[in-house]
Order: sequence, then C-alpha cells, then structure tokens
Amino acid sequence: MSLIRKLLGQSNSVEIENQALFELVQAEMNSVEKYANSHGGSIELVNVSDAGEVQLRLRGACRSCPMSSVTIKNGVEEVLKTKIPGVRSVT
Repeated sequence: MSLIRKLLGQSNSVEIENQALFELVQAEMNSVEKYANSHGGSIELVNVSDAGEVQLRLRGACRSCPMSSVTIKNGVEEVLKTKIPGVRSVT
C-alpha cells in the first residue's frame, strides 16, 4: 500500500480482492486435496494472480501421473471456475 493511501486511510482494493480470491480458492482446494490424497498424491495451491490465474503444484503420485494434466483441466479447473467466478484458469 502506498504512503499516500495510508495517509488518506484508503486500502488497495486490488490487494484485498486478490487476497479474498486466494482465500476462496484455498478453501475450495480442501475438497480437491481429499481426492488427490485418496490416490496417493497431493495438490498444493502456489499462487492466485490478480487476473484469476491459479497455479498449483502436484506432489506424490499426482506428480508423475500421466493423467494429471487432464485432472487439472477437466477436474480442478472446472470445479474452481464453477464455484469461484474470479477464477480464469488453472495450471
């Protein structure tokens, strides 16, 4: 937040919106993580950009699974886009 915004008592709404989007994605990732765990892997939320681009990291069995890209695009991305309007893509 800039010094001017602090002095005027204004917050940076983009930072607040991005933080809120990150928290929404993080909460929804709990259900996705359960699915990954059931297959011996895990999916870690790395980042959510201002533009709604979600970055994930695959671990365990998910990391080497030949179907992981399909799971990300047809599973995780579809769920997040449906439940959280600000999500644009998942990689």
